[in-house]
Amino acid sequence: MYTNKEKVKKSRIIITIIIVFVILTGYGIFRVYDFNSLLKVEGFFLKLFSPITNFFKNTASDIASFISIIATLGSIREKMERLDYQNRVLKVKNALVENYIEENIRLKSLLEIKDSYDSKSIFAEIVSRDPLKPNNFTINKGSRDGIKLNGSVIYPIKIKTTNGLSTTIYQLIGRVYDLTDNNAKILSILDPDSKISARNLRTNSLGTVFVDNKKKKLYFEIRKDESLIKKGDAIVTSELSTLSKGLLVGLVESIEDTPSIYRRAYLNIPIDFYKITEVAII
Repeated sequence: MYTNKEKVKKSRIIITIIIVFVILTGYGIFRVYDFNSLLKVEGFFLKLFSPITNFFKNTASDIASFISIIATLGSIREKMERLDYQNRVLKVKNALVENYIEENIRLKSLLEIKDSYDSKSIFAEIVSRDPLKPNNFTINKGSRDGIKLNGSVIYPIKIKTTNGLSTTIYQLIGRVYDLTDNNAKILSILDPDSKISARNLRTNSLGTVFVDNKKKKLYFEIRKDESLIKKGDAIVTSELSTLSKGLLVGLVESIEDTPSIYRRAYLNIPIDFYKITEVAII
């Protein structure tokens, strides 16, 4: 058995012998073969290891291409994000322009009311709504501004006539039922307590508009023996009403007979009361 020191010493001797052998072999080759032969040997080893060197060269090229693609994609993404931001800004600008146009159209329509009623109309903004009956609301004008009890509250609607011309009609919104110096409370025509004397604009047949609490809709009640009513007829305030005459209440949507002597014509209102922000009082 060899000790550790003996093993190390033996290993050193073996390594020394191998190194000397390699040196002598190399020297012998150099002496035996000319320089051209050495070049052939070199060429042999180059061919032998060329797949490995080509692999690393191609791998390096592929990595460089991959990095270039990543950089290009990053640039494209940055451009897309910039275009997306510009697109969102453009949409906001367009929305602001549309709101501006709608606001001007609405104000222009309100001014047309003023012309139609010889400057008697008073313009007001809705400042609050009844939490239990949101169709009823309060405006920012009162008796000091000329508002009177039972005044007609209206809103303009642009329509096109059968000959293609544009005109303005006035939708009845409600009436003033409570008044202070600076504010007025409005009872909507959709309130269950609302009752309106009205007529069929086409036939001049008189009747009364009520609210159907179950259906949450207005209906025009008329005697069955009166002239026929049909879908699409306009129902307006009549001369018998305490409100201004000729204001649109609604358009006939459907007709139902009742067991009594009356017929009900359910009405469609062409505007959304919840979206109204200002009104006129006449």
